[in-house]
Amino acid sequence: MPPRRRSPFIYALQFLLGLALFAGLLYISGINLATLDLLQDLDMGSLLAAFALTILLTFFISFRWNLIVNTLAGSKVVSQSESYLYVLLGRTIGFILPKDFSDIAARTLLLSRRNNLSIHLSTNSLILDKLLDLIVSAVFLAPSILYVLGRATVPQSLALLAFSIVLAFVLLFFFGIYVFRFIFSTYNLVISFLLRLIGRKFQAIRPENIPSSTIGYGYVASVAKQFSIGLRALFLGRAVGINISALPFLFGASISQMSYVVAVTPDGLGVFDAAWYAVLLTLGISQDQIGVFLVTQRVFTILSISAMTLLMLAITFLLRTREPK
Repeated sequence: MPPRRRSPFIYALQFLLGLALFAGLLYISGINLATLDLLQDLDMGSLLAAFALTILLTFFISFRWNLIVNTLAGSKVVSQSESYLYVLLGRTIGFILPKDFSDIAARTLLLSRRNNLSIHLSTNSLILDKLLDLIVSAVFLAPSILYVLGRATVPQSLALLAFSIVLAFVLLFFFGIYVFRFIFSTYNLVISFLLRLIGRKFQAIRPENIPSSTIGYGYVASVAKQFSIGLRALFLGRAVGINISALPFLFGASISQMSYVVAVTPDGLGVFDAAWYAVLLTLGISQDQIGVFLVTQRVFTILSISAMTLLMLAITFLLRTREPK
């Protein structure tokens, strides 16, 4: 079932916590109103490239989820444009509410109410979708940490990353269903044990069977999405004058994405930014540049996703008005 709705007071506290964390990062970076005047000198070409990559990575997310949903349903119950819109709506709500509720619950409810898919299958589609994200983040994590900490050279990091990507693809494309069964059985075993220790009941998660080839294709879309996120971060860095190679941003994006696992604030506010702060500081970027990058990335994400959502809603409305009655 989708995550239970919490009281507005809890959501407000989570938002304020994220805002405090973000403000603290800007404070230690030395960012003030005078510093933010630098935002007027942002490179527009780099921002346009970042916007194009946002459109692209959203497509990879919606394509992966669309593939999973229609496979679970056994027929085409949701179109590519609908899944694209649902992903954008979940992301937009995520600027206000934590990701566990905004993304999973929003997409689940949209599927069940607008496309007549059962809550069970809708929820399982999101579980599998998020699991692929987690797997890809884990694949990128070791090479990323080794590179950022200076424990591996560029060739070594790239070789390890390429090997990890290919190995994971082979396992998922040919044996994906068995990999997923192992992951979920392990999860159920550990969580049930922990909950029994505190006297709480546990409902095991058993997603529907899905062909290994579908999991493999979804994994490829996830890898493409991860590279798109890294390239977007590169262009946002270029926009604020951080002129370093693409590799630090690719690996930095991988580490920052893992922060969403523990983020309880809306869109990872403060937590996601702290991960980027730590990565860029470790790579030798000055604190004032990091602060401007964090502000630019946060504002850019909100504006670009909101604009894309409004555009998709307008297109959907126009298409429906033109449908014959």
